[in-house]
Amino acid sequence: LNGLLALASPGSICLLDGTRGTLVIEPSDAQRRRFGVLRREFKQSQSLLRRMDSKACRLKNGTRIQLLANINQTRDVDLANEHNLDGIGLYRTELMYLSAHAAPSQTTQSRHYSRAAAACGTRPVTIRTFDFAADKHPPFLSLDSPAALELRGLRLALRQSRLFKSQLRAIVRSAAEHPNIRILFPMVTGWWELTEALDLLKAVSAEEKLAHAVPVGAMIETPAAIFALPEIIQRVDFISVGCNDLAQYTLAMERSTSAQSMCGNALHPSLIRAIRQIVQTAASANCPVCVCGEAASDPILAAVFIGLGIRTLSVSPARAPVVRYALRHLSLAEAKTIAECAMRTEPAAAVDTLLAALPGELRQILRMESSP
Repeated sequence: LNGLLALASPGSICLLDGTRGTLVIEPSDAQRRRFGVLRREFKQSQSLLRRMDSKACRLKNGTRIQLLANINQTRDVDLANEHNLDGIGLYRTELMYLSAHAAPSQTTQSRHYSRAAAACGTRPVTIRTFDFAADKHPPFLSLDSPAALELRGLRLALRQSRLFKSQLRAIVRSAAEHPNIRILFPMVTGWWELTEALDLLKAVSAEEKLAHAVPVGAMIETPAAIFALPEIIQRVDFISVGCNDLAQYTLAMERSTSAQSMCGNALHPSLIRAIRQIVQTAASANCPVCVCGEAASDPILAAVFIGLGIRTLSVSPARAPVVRYALRHLSLAEAKTIAECAMRTEPAAAVDTLLAALPGELRQILRMESSP
């Protein structure tokens, strides 16, 4: 919150509303009373939602939806298990690099991956290889050259082949004992770089004498990847859509960390139509598709994605109860109607329009979560 320290001083009374992302400094008595009502309503909604954790994620008409978890570190698997999720759809591995002064050893990496896989039993654990950029890279990795500053995701990993090969070897070693492990390559923009990464994985697997092939996926996060999708899906076992980056590169907007901005960007009709094209292209090749990232954690967007044909979502574990609740109160026909509506509605009006299209009971719970 820019300028916060100029407005608040030690000892200031503040009201923090995480559902709307607001902070009230030195609230009035009326604001305190209103906040107390909102907090009670929120706790009631959370109690109701948590009772859904033991139930399968199915639409009203019985369609099964696979609900996976996004995690940043091994201990986050406990949250996924707590909310009865179907596995790990996105294990972001950057944290163990970003907080280290030297590259993590293969033994250290493998230990983390194996713990996550063991904690999930037979459920899938999708390990995304490191996704660094000029503004997000570990202190031991120099990105000073102009060429390096232009690279992201898999392209950067292929340039840092020593570091990349070390991570692949750690994953392969864990996969030898845990066949539920899958690999996900980030920011794939063309089949040629994907082929290079797959050849490297094949070589490492042969060196480690891995008895089975590790399932491999590609993250679709750019318009370039959409145009290259027919060739990409021929080379992978599944694909994952990263909505935040896809919105940034499709809409020519700065990447946002604000939940409200992410939701608004993801509801741009052009982005929704792009995701529909991804789903249709993948369906023609019988390639599974998952939407991961924070957009999938929003119940309204989750309904849109299901209406577009998505059957697997990977969400923040803390948001799993509301997403599960929302989907269990929707039919496939209702989800398709919501998706069609989203493709014809301007982003500024999309949330209110789609909220009005939801069933009454679901609409009430969502309003309790984020009261105006």
